[in-house]
Amino acid sequence: MKKDWLLNLAQYETPIGEYACTIENHTGFWSQHGEEGVIEYLIDNIGSIKKFILDIGSGNTPLGSNSFRLLKEHAWDGILIDALGTSDDKKNYIYHEPPRYHFVNDADFDLFVSKHINTFFEKDTIVDILEENKCPKQLGILSLDIDGMDYWILKTLLEAKYTPSIAIVEFNPKWHPNESYTVKYRIGAKKNDKFTGKGTVYGASLLAFTRLFEIHGYTLIHVTQSPASNGKGSDPKGNNAFFIKNNLINNSNINDINELFPKGFIQPAKEKAQKSDKALEIKKGYWEKII
Repeated sequence: MKKDWLLNLAQYETPIGEYACTIENHTGFWSQHGEEGVIEYLIDNIGSIKKFILDIGSGNTPLGSNSFRLLKEHAWDGILIDALGTSDDKKNYIYHEPPRYHFVNDADFDLFVSKHINTFFEKDTIVDILEENKCPKQLGILSLDIDGMDYWILKTLLEAKYTPSIAIVEFNPKWHPNESYTVKYRIGAKKNDKFTGKGTVYGASLLAFTRLFEIHGYTLIHVTQSPASNGKGSDPKGNNAFFIKNNLINNSNINDINELFPKGFIQPAKEKAQKSDKALEIKKGYWEKII
């Protein structure tokens, strides 16, 4: 294997799928920032990998999905979890795919829901949910994007010995690469409340995630570069990070965190919802520093 096989992974990002695809005109790729190409490149080069994905924050549609192409085109198995329904009717649904997936409504790309759990998962309940649904501890891929308590859910999973070969997490890009913060844990946090997905007080910085992964034997290898393609208010660049188990690196050179993410930015869509004043937010106790 080449010494530089983990360098400059942006060249493998695929056409953006989240908003570009429709029934009539789709690229065959579904991910938000071109993650699928990087995923497939890593799988091809790693060689032996468990064909199982745990996708937390999967959504209820293939559009923007890191898992759908693996499930549909590559015969992977997996568990997908998200909070769906109206704001007054929040539920966590778990999909098991394949073989039990199909489109209920092709126009909306709805997926068949094989199981649903009428409670919002917390860091104290996520492991019980996974155990009840027979999720293996050894995973091929973990994808995490819930616009909220992402750091705390990830910490719980890693401490419970869920071990993906590859992990993909969305980080909060307003923090620079030398800043290590996560939102403080709040019970009952929902993606549509003002302190999570609707504003800029959500998730964790790239460095906070990197430090957590390093404790558990992972290395940061890539930050997506492609913008979300929604035609208006697009992010200037991606904010999903790839981590890989150290034993899979095989002495490859690695891009430094400052090369992968030189400077923080505020996503335009978030900026409209809530102006960001990091110092004030820290003073108010919204954020916790991770050493």
